[in-house]
Amino acid sequence: MAVAAILQPVAAVSAQPATLPPAATWPDFDGSGLPIATEDYASFGERFVALVIDWIILAVVVYAAGGSSEEADATVGGILVLLGIVSTWLYFAIQESSNRQATIGKRAMKIVVTDEQGRRLSFARATGRAFSRMLSGLFFFLGYLLAAFTARKQALHDLIAGTLVLRRRIQSEESARC
Repeated sequence: MAVAAILQPVAAVSAQPATLPPAATWPDFDGSGLPIATEDYASFGERFVALVIDWIILAVVVYAAGGSSEEADATVGGILVLLGIVSTWLYFAIQESSNRQATIGKRAMKIVVTDEQGRRLSFARATGRAFSRMLSGLFFFLGYLLAAFTARKQALHDLIAGTLVLRRRIQSEESARC
């Protein structure tokens, strides 16, 4: 009898549908405008330029940390490889899960990363996306090339993490669609 009295409030709480708090997004990006139109997906070229910008920034950071020293021993080299992995992970995961939903390169190209419903990524999903980039880079970067051929312009790491890369819609465009 006492067990049923304890479990009854738990059953009532779990029967209610879960509601997600509204995700913070770019001030001019409204992820609630779903369904997402085909022209909202960022092109392969936009994504490529954004990635080049991001890799230049990361290369400067690793170089500044001493990543190009030729007389570095194996221990220092191992530390620099670890620094490269951690800095790449944090660079992408923190920025893509932030309110801006984009890295510096993506912001320059006016594109954002969302989940498949157009919402901001959690840090965990952004971390999964960041580490699944390694798979996209295997075998001559074929995982990245998928973005040129899939209907929603998703690379392998987007398919794994359940994410989309979208053009940032400006409010004036939103009102013109209505």
